[in-house]
Amino acid sequence: MRQCSLVRQVELVQSDLRAWRALSMYHYRPGSPGAVSKVFAWQVVERSLPGRRKQGQGRFTALGWRCTPVGVIVYVMPTLNSRMRNALTGGRYNTSNAPERIASLNRDFRRIARVVIHPAWRGVGLGRELVRQTLPLAGTRYVEAAAAMGAVHPFLEQADMTRYDLPDDPRRVKLLNELGQVGVKCEDCTSPTRLTERLEGLAAGEQQALLQRIRGYLTRYGKHGRKIADDPAKMMAYLTRHLTVRPVYYLWQRKYET
Repeated sequence: MRQCSLVRQVELVQSDLRAWRALSMYHYRPGSPGAVSKVFAWQVVERSLPGRRKQGQGRFTALGWRCTPVGVIVYVMPTLNSRMRNALTGGRYNTSNAPERIASLNRDFRRIARVVIHPAWRGVGLGRELVRQTLPLAGTRYVEAAAAMGAVHPFLEQADMTRYDLPDDPRRVKLLNELGQVGVKCEDCTSPTRLTERLEGLAAGEQQALLQRIRGYLTRYGKHGRKIADDPAKMMAYLTRHLTVRPVYYLWQRKYET
């Protein structure tokens, strides 16, 4: 297959959070990615420019392509517990029952927290290649990811990660059932505007009780969830994403030569 000319215009560099901040506006989760381990970026190749900086040392600004990354991946430390991880590894890294396993977990696992490509550079495989080329550079035995868009855009599978469908979250199912009991259907949850209109059409007491349960659901997402719970527009946008898209778990294991 002939390679797109855009792909030949970028090079992979190890970077830092400045690269993520330069592109975070294009990601559906623009907040902090967590405890960062490594950051890699696609940077435009400019060999024809005099005085070009050494690889990986470019300044990241918003002043055009010259110093701006066009794709970023952020690797972070793993969460302490994961049902799917525990199931796939036979509980070897289950820190809830054995806190002394935290050191092993932090040594053996990294998690992909963010992958984002600038809109002008999408559609040519840069996201897939960014994951595929950096997985071995994470420096661990395993790399995991939970991707909300995995069911509709399987680029992580195309990058050599193995997909595992997560069991449905009982809290998500409970909230959908509560919405259904007051006449809010699943299709109403696909649009923030439509969901807002349906909630506004409820009786005052019913509406307030349901909004309280929605805010309680969002607190499971930590500081970010608590923050958006005070902003009705952000709350509805975030809620529709989480109610209508089930995340998919991905795992990559380093292949050691025998």
